[in-house]
Amino acid sequence: MRKIIISTALLAIVTGAVAQELQEAGEVEIRRVEDPNRMSIRVAGYEVWLEGSDKDSDKSKYDEEGWLELNWPDIRHGYKGRLGLIEGGHNFFRTYGDSYAAYPDSEAGFMDLGIQSGSITINLTTLSTSLARGNRLGVTMGIGFTYNQYALDMPTKLVKADRMLHPLAPEGSLKWTRLRSWWVHMPLVLEVNPTRNFFISAGGYADFLFWSDAKWKSPKEKLRDPYMSPIQVGLTARIGFRQYYFYGNYALTEFFQKGKGPRLSQYSFGLGIGF
Repeated sequence: MRKIIISTALLAIVTGAVAQELQEAGEVEIRRVEDPNRMSIRVAGYEVWLEGSDKDSDKSKYDEEGWLELNWPDIRHGYKGRLGLIEGGHNFFRTYGDSYAAYPDSEAGFMDLGIQSGSITINLTTLSTSLARGNRLGVTMGIGFTYNQYALDMPTKLVKADRMLHPLAPEGSLKWTRLRSWWVHMPLVLEVNPTRNFFISAGGYADFLFWSDAKWKSPKEKLRDPYMSPIQVGLTARIGFRQYYFYGNYALTEFFQKGKGPRLSQYSFGLGIGF
């Protein structure tokens, strides 16, 4: 403990001596301006402005306890971003004219989705920065996990045959067939904040698959790795008020690996909430 106290005292003495020498040599200049809440510190040609808020000052200008203003770039610190902690929505598939070109007519449309197809995303952490004074413009990047479920409108068994995914008519009736997938989710969005509470954002995302399967009942059976594409890249947009927003995602990559399944692209709509 004594060593720590002595080291701290020596560091304070040395720092004070160096600062005094620099100030006497004209390398450090500390000055105040007419505004009592502002102070300028210039060190070796670099200038930093310190600003603090006053309770009696303009609230529209000072909406936080205190902040640091750099000459350039003019970035506001403490920006939290608009990505919510939890997002939940409904999944859809976009089909193309040749989506089932590699399949016989009897198998066309076997990936049509029912109403129980949904997704849940948890953004575990976010990194945000403001690009303009007043936080009118900002950028946020996040990382989290997404769970997707795709419930087939017509339950059927799924098998791998000829290195492709095929439906197989069951011997009896099935209650449901679902494809499931778990992803590492990474969004990056540009956020526009016209007011303090209202915002619009748009950007892109990348999802990395780490587990997928298909299940049906009854009896309950499972098929591992139904040829989903390991990486999904797409566009995303949000519009909201405070911590609540609507979102939409549209995948630019195909849902299945090339030549392994129908040609489909996923899109989804839902709600997000932050805490």
